[in-house]
Amino acid sequence: MKILISIRPKWCKLIADGKKTIEVRKTKPRCPLPFKAFIYESKSTDKSRLTVYVDGNEPACYYKGSGKVIGEFICDKIVDVGVPYPAYQQETDKNILKQSCMTYMELHQYAKEKTVYGYYISNVVIYDEPRDLSDFCLKKAPMSWQYVKEKQT
Repeated sequence: MKILISIRPKWCKLIADGKKTIEVRKTKPRCPLPFKAFIYESKSTDKSRLTVYVDGNEPACYYKGSGKVIGEFICDKIVDVGVPYPAYQQETDKNILKQSCMTYMELHQYAKEKTVYGYYISNVVIYDEPRDLSDFCLKKAPMSWQYVKEKQT
């Protein structure tokens, strides 16, 4: 089974750089592990977080994401991630925070006090040439993730 997962540009960079090794999601696929996940770099309109500076000066441009499939990874493990109420945040698994590149407050705001899932990221491949969604028989990207099949070439 294969999935296509929409990921914001800032997280894609951290995955490509090998810094982010867990992707946190509210749902998980119902398929056997391991599975392949294709990385769709979403288009972002959040200019404040994606400002590009030239020589440390004024912003030169804003990176909005490619809107293409930029790579893939293997997910060989998914763990339940409990997110306790802020008063008990010290009980949060510090490795999950470190590997997901998230602060406790980011995780808490995303989870809204519900259990979320940590997809372990391994064997990352970033493509030389990003691929179109049509290569996966899709016209638009999923909000989070969806099952896919690659077109036969």
